[in-house]
Amino acid sequence: RNLKGPFLLMDGLREDAAFILALVFAWEIVYQLSKFIALKIYGNKAVGNLGASYLVAFIHSILVTLRGFKHLSHYWFAPEKYRMLLLDDGIDPWDYEGRDIEFTSRIFLAWLLYD
Repeated sequence: RNLKGPFLLMDGLREDAAFILALVFAWEIVYQLSKFIALKIYGNKAVGNLGASYLVAFIHSILVTLRGFKHLSHYWFAPEKYRMLLLDDGIDPWDYEGRDIEFTSRIFLAWLLYD
């Protein structure tokens, strides 16, 4: 592809949207499973609905927080250039972590869309 200007930002947009949509459905699956289990254990519909919602929020917060600490520890001693940019050239030592931060951001965005 020979994309230029603002069209460069649209490269891969369809794949990103599909991936984020898949993550949204994954959060919904976690919610439905949590709701099913809570209803089986407690038999109360209110506990099933609210408990499942709180559980999904708790799982999300733990997941994103742990990933955030991982990113923070990785970039703690990184040069400023790498802290400011998420480079994806495949040769820099910080490249993999930059892609990992993008993944964490997609997890967070998917949860926002789900919620």
